[in-house]
Amino acid sequence: MRLVVGEPLARLSEATQRALVAAAVRGRVFELDLVERVAGDPGADLLDAFDEAQRARLITPARSESSSYTFTHELIRQTLLADASTVRRRRLHVAIADALEAIHAGDLEPHAADLAYHLAQGRAGGQDGRLVRYLRMAGDRAMDTAAYAEAGDHFAQAVALLERQAGAGGEGTEALAELVERLAMALRSQGRWDEALKVMDEALRLYEALGRTDALGRLCGVMSYQLGWAAKGDWRAVGADRGAGLRGVPAQDPGPPRADRRPRRPPDRARRAGHAPGRAARAPGGRVPGRGQPHPDRGGYRADLALVERLGGHVVEICERGGLPWLYVGHLYLGLAAHWRGDWETAERELRLANQLEAPGAIGGQSAAHLALHLARAGRGDEAAELFEARRAMLPVAGRTSSIGAWNSLLGFVEALALAGRHDEVAGLRPWSRRSWP
Repeated sequence: MRLVVGEPLARLSEATQRALVAAAVRGRVFELDLVERVAGDPGADLLDAFDEAQRARLITPARSESSSYTFTHELIRQTLLADASTVRRRRLHVAIADALEAIHAGDLEPHAADLAYHLAQGRAGGQDGRLVRYLRMAGDRAMDTAAYAEAGDHFAQAVALLERQAGAGGEGTEALAELVERLAMALRSQGRWDEALKVMDEALRLYEALGRTDALGRLCGVMSYQLGWAAKGDWRAVGADRGAGLRGVPAQDPGPPRADRRPRRPPDRARRAGHAPGRAARAPGGRVPGRGQPHPDRGGYRADLALVERLGGHVVEICERGGLPWLYVGHLYLGLAAHWRGDWETAERELRLANQLEAPGAIGGQSAAHLALHLARAGRGDEAAELFEARRAMLPVAGRTSSIGAWNSLLGFVEALALAGRHDEVAGLRPWSRRSWP
């Protein structure tokens, strides 16, 4: 096949062959002005070369851009590349990167991935810093467009380059730490949690060596959140304490690892709010705080209910259009906003819908807990208790690692049962609820 393709190539003029080799190094689609900069003098000579190649049916004008061409078959491009020496191809890659920088000097970010590719293929000495710059830029752009696998590849390549630099210190080490953190975020966004946590730990080590307490605190917070979702409570505590200690806060000894270990619980919610279990708290004037009246003794903040409602509506719309699995979140927001406004009928409808739509998983159970709290505050404690019994199997179990959703469910049901006056059930859950808070 190469012989068949090579025959028409051999009949071309030297200028045309030189231009086509440069075009082949650029890619299946190539720009006229870029190849002019790399392979020939601007003007009629190169245009004549492209006209000759087009008459030989080797290239054709690209449909996407008027000043671009495309090879009529990938075999033509591969034959041109195979016939060019390795040294020539590498020099052309570097020349193409130079040309891209010159042409797009005012807007390099959209072309960062192309620049990184050609610099990497060029393997020119002394270009590592330049390559790392474009790999980082390309990775950030890929993250912004949710191309997480692509972003991870860019960041991993940049990390490998910096790690190979002997005796990297100062700015080199700081750049490496930031790129390692970016790689961890890309892995996390792909759902590769275990790998992400290992890379996060490496970023922490680098930040510790640099004394970057700002980055340490930020990353420890991300790690703790990540570990919570993964139901790795012991390591979550270690990560949080590590960050606290490096910020000048005395770290607490998390104690020996235990699958059912949880932080200590806060003061009793019902007692702190000033009401006994089984009776909804009432603010001055007899209003129920859950019905849109903020409680003056809770030290909280007044929510922007209009914003919550708009956000819930947007989530519902986006998930319905895209067939996304988080539809329940939108209905949960709408139900909570209606509850806080005192629109109990809408609140129950939205919360029940959220409960029906919520899929089992690491955070599953929060919709049921919110529905139970709503029913209890509406004076329908029996229904809240029935919902608790139906969901009892989802709560934490002794000797087994439990998800964050199981612990969130426990806290919500404890409060709902207390409001419903179910003192025996609350007493039975108290040992678990003590383990769920610091």
